[in-house]
Amino acid sequence: MTTKTINLLILNDGLPGHHTQSQGLAKLLADKYELKIHNISVAFKQKALRRWCLNRLLSSKNTAISDPARLFRKSFNSNALPEEEIHLIISAGGNTAHANALLAQHFNCENVFIGSLRTLNPTHFSANLTLERTGDPRNIAMSLAPTLIDSKAIANQGAHFLSNLKIGSKKPWMLLLGGDGAGYKYNQQDWIDIAQWANRIAQKYSICWLISTSRRTGARNEKLLQQHIDCDVPYAIWWNHAPEKNLPAMLGASERVFVTADSMSMITEAVASEKIVYILDHGADQAFPKYQAALTNLEETNLCFRCAVNDIDVPNPNNSVRPSIQRLNASLINKLEEKIVCLNI
Repeated sequence: MTTKTINLLILNDGLPGHHTQSQGLAKLLADKYELKIHNISVAFKQKALRRWCLNRLLSSKNTAISDPARLFRKSFNSNALPEEEIHLIISAGGNTAHANALLAQHFNCENVFIGSLRTLNPTHFSANLTLERTGDPRNIAMSLAPTLIDSKAIANQGAHFLSNLKIGSKKPWMLLLGGDGAGYKYNQQDWIDIAQWANRIAQKYSICWLISTSRRTGARNEKLLQQHIDCDVPYAIWWNHAPEKNLPAMLGASERVFVTADSMSMITEAVASEKIVYILDHGADQAFPKYQAALTNLEETNLCFRCAVNDIDVPNPNNSVRPSIQRLNASLINKLEEKIVCLNI
């Protein structure tokens, strides 16, 4: 670990999937650097108008802004900015990209954005982390987005979690369910099909399910799932009825993890657990092209595998060689150090 303290500012748009990526990257940096982390929440004022204005301003190369802090305050609701020097800004999600660029000029510091820049010019960022190559020299194409999941820690949590469940000889598999997103849309029959698939798989492989839905699943669809899943489910989180933050322990307890294809954040957390992970498609090829390319890359690198709700078998990955998550994370930090000067002092 280096001796210099790096003052790091993390911007949070309130979406857990985005904030977790920023926190995950900070966690990787903290393994090597002494960090002092500041967190602020940001949200657009008059979102459509402010986004349009900032898109025009920041779509040009190296746009210098005379008073970026004033423009930031006019454009965003946020808590107070740090008064001390900031060396590095990290954020994820499109609602933070403009704020990231403005505050990097205000603090005269380097900045990292995780996700697509869309119309923003890359010159406003020191590094841009994406799951696909963009061709810009500031871009770092990741095999896996950062996450807070630690495979060793969740293994211990999972062992404790299992000790409190009565599952007998059945193997625990996990089913992570998202909802509409990334181009995917679900109707009532899709949820019924998923429930019936879960029943078939449980019977064929003599397993029990640990289930977690998400905010996007919706309360009505959770009731559909509850009505049609009739196999052994010793533990379930129905997020829209009774949300719990027990996902790490459930991942640690599961031998295999199945995640609906719509949620990259849940897929990433599952893969980071170093369990055998399957992307569960419900039959419609609806994903946005870039998102579909990211899923394909995960599959081609053996980080996860595909199955569909009309499959009667689960693909056997025993002969597949999966990359080390630790090595992927180390490679990401090495590439970031090539672009961020403050990490080399």
